[in-house]
Amino acid sequence: MDISKTTKNTGGVPDNFRNFFIIVFDKPFDYTASVTGGGIIDRGSLEASDNHAGAIIGFRTTRGERVHARVASSFISHEQAERNLQELGVAGFDEVVYEGRKIWNDILAR
Repeated sequence: MDISKTTKNTGGVPDNFRNFFIIVFDKPFDYTASVTGGGIIDRGSLEASDNHAGAIIGFRTTRGERVHARVASSFISHEQAERNLQELGVAGFDEVVYEGRKIWNDILAR
């Protein structure tokens, strides 16, 4: 599990804007590295701080194997991002999409 935040935006947000997010994979990482300034700076680490920072992760898989990621975010806090992820329960991507469309259409049909 990784909990992180970004301040990247395209404007129209307060100076203290943060988007906290959490990503949970169903398989452990086999490779990690952090990136800043366009280059890999630290193999084995996912921590970086820069205007344009990132991370690289890799998984050891067999041919055809899929790695699934569950993602949630919050503009409030890391804790709220975790609660938002828990709110999804065990639903898969297609199920979440279906439920979201159903709720959207039910409300628009009123």
